[in-house]
Formats: sequence, C-alpha cells, structure tokens
Amino acid sequence: MSRLCAAVLPIKHVKIYDVPTAKLTRIFVICDIISFLIQVSGSVIASSGNWKGKTVDIGTDVLIVGLATQLLTFAFFVAIIVKFHALTRVAVREDVSDGWRQMLFAVYISSVLIIVGILINRNGVDFADSA
Repeated sequence: MSRLCAAVLPIKHVKIYDVPTAKLTRIFVICDIISFLIQVSGSVIASSGNWKGKTVDIGTDVLIVGLATQLLTFAFFVAIIVKFHALTRVAVREDVSDGWRQMLFAVYISSVLIIVGILINRNGVDFADSA
C-alpha cells in the first residue's frame, strides 16, 4: 500500500487517516508480527501438557486476543484501501499508468478471499474431511 500510495497519489496526500503513507508497510508488518506472537503464546499455553484447568482457558483467551488483534489490523488495512480508493477519485498523479487500477482490484480480491477464509475457518469447515 505504501508504494501504491506513493506512486499514484499526488504529493499533497502523504497521509491517510493521519498515518504517513510511507510508514504503512512498517506499521502493518509490525502489527502482524505482534498478533502472530500473541497467537503463538496463547497456543503454547493452551496446548502445553503441563497446564490444566484455568491455564488452558487463559491460553485460549490469549489466542483469541491475538486473533482479534489480527482482525483489527486487517480492518484498518481495508479502511486504508477504501480511503486510498476514495482519494484516487479526486486526484491521481498525471505520470501514472492505469496499471495501478489492476493492482487495486487485486488487493480488493485478496481482501475478500481473506475474509472468506476467516469465515470458513471460524465456522469449522474442514476441506480435508470433504475430500
């Protein structure tokens, strides 16, 4: 998103929702790493053979917090995409080819597929059993 913003938006649009577009990649990677580490720590606590009772519940709760963190990060990412798209309707750099529209379309499709994957996983659909 950072590169897409820099390539497409005019210089005056260096921020989206007060977040510098140059820092979007760093922000999303850091948030993903944090949510992954939270999920891993929750999984380790919940699945450890030495823990019983409340500790398993604590591990599950930590895992859910990690998943919620990832979901919030993704929601913010989608909000950035939508705001970027809205800004492109107002102004686009003159020296940009139309290839960025295909990239934006690919980002939208990827986002929808991620949401579908989350919903399928949340509902417990297991494709290995259906084969």
